[in-house]
Amino acid sequence: MTPQDNNLSNPTLRNRMKKYDSYSPRPGQPQRRTQHTIASPTANLQQPKKHTIRQLLSVSTIQTPRSSRVGLPEPIRSHSIKFNVALNAVQASKPTDDKVRYPDEDATVYASAKRKLSLLQKSMYGIGMAVFLFSMFVSVQSFMTNNEAKEQIATLGDSTTKDEQGVAEGTSDEPSEEQISQSAIVAYKPPNPEDPRYLRIPDINVFSRIKSLGVTPSGAVDTPKNIYDTGWYNDGARPGNPVGSSLILGHVSGWTGPGVFKNMNKLAVGARFEIEKGTGEIIRYEVTKTEEVPVDQVDMSRILATEVAGEHDIKLMTCSGRYNKDTKTFEDRFVVYGKQIK
Repeated sequence: MTPQDNNLSNPTLRNRMKKYDSYSPRPGQPQRRTQHTIASPTANLQQPKKHTIRQLLSVSTIQTPRSSRVGLPEPIRSHSIKFNVALNAVQASKPTDDKVRYPDEDATVYASAKRKLSLLQKSMYGIGMAVFLFSMFVSVQSFMTNNEAKEQIATLGDSTTKDEQGVAEGTSDEPSEEQISQSAIVAYKPPNPEDPRYLRIPDINVFSRIKSLGVTPSGAVDTPKNIYDTGWYNDGARPGNPVGSSLILGHVSGWTGPGVFKNMNKLAVGARFEIEKGTGEIIRYEVTKTEEVPVDQVDMSRILATEVAGEHDIKLMTCSGRYNKDTKTFEDRFVVYGKQIK
């Protein structure tokens, strides 16, 4: 057969192809499906298979498809080259560490960090609120205390007087809190030279004037009119007498500052102190014991009596314990017992 015989314009061949151009199945036979077109080799390349990032990352080596080494049409070869370039880019961006973090893992880590941050924020918020409430409580307490102190000071200002050395004096219940100058201490002299003049307690850094005291209109032992002075109960024995007990009183504090006997509860047995009389005579004592007694159980008759009959001793007394705003006094009394030493 010549090439001309294969030409579709050949009448003979055209008639034969026309004869078999259509197909009709015989009755009773299943219809046969015919294909009139042959799929183009590039048909599947129009919709390339989608690969996930994990599948692309799992590729250890990238090779050019074998189909690109044969004489494929230009569209196939071009698409293959572009695909390989994309794979090479993904391979280059692959992490070098052995463990690869994926989006779902990042989400888990982020959620965990967010929960921890939330707990930390709540804790900090709770601490901040506690500090704020505590500060408010302290501020309110300070405000109330300051107001009460101002009222007491205002009341005291109306009844303040001056002694011979110009030192401010209040009342037994509201003593003055004005500091006593060194010159006023040096210039002080008791009415009777035999009366006590100064008290010195080195262990608690006390050096004060001793003022003479009597009793109040209600019959109680009086107290100093200034928180930095001490007082001698003049109905008891004078310090240095052969017999009898002497009593020295002082304030533990005022409304705004500590008093002369602020640290008297720190005196230990064996501690020594001295009293100087107006004549300049020095009487020395040693602490024998201390005690704290509720104010309603204080027995003044026992305190004013000597521990040993026929001998001389001394007591130092001040307030202690909790301050009662209703009774305007401390709930306890602290007493120091001393004996005279030669």
